[in-house]
Amino acid sequence: MSPRPHRKRRIEAVPSITGMRPQGGGRRYRGSQEVVNLMLEEYEALRLCDYLGQNHETAAANMQVSRPTFTRICTSGRQKMARALVEGLEVVVGGGNVHMGSNDRCICPNCNTETDHQPGVPCKEHRCPQCGAPMVRK
Repeated sequence: MSPRPHRKRRIEAVPSITGMRPQGGGRRYRGSQEVVNLMLEEYEALRLCDYLGQNHETAAANMQVSRPTFTRICTSGRQKMARALVEGLEVVVGGGNVHMGSNDRCICPNCNTETDHQPGVPCKEHRCPQCGAPMVRK
């Protein structure tokens, strides 16, 4: 029996960098071809939690995942970054199962009014500001 597929994790935007290289005598420059692959969802978890200072509950809602899943993603990203720092490895940022947050919209099936989706709250729990009908995900 195969496991169920992972839901896409929401990220705010693609990072402005695609990776980082160590300065000095890191392992990468002593003949090792090993790199650390930081997935986009791990990057986003580190950005939300460590850079912006959000707690895990809020950050999980922003990424549209459960709090335990967010903690696993964050822990994995921290371990990868620590390994890269200690061992002097190159970090490559990319990949993963993600979607961009800017595309999340709720739409009214009656009058086609669109609103921004609020992370962690199903669209059907929102009422259309124009006609009062329940919204649906676009």
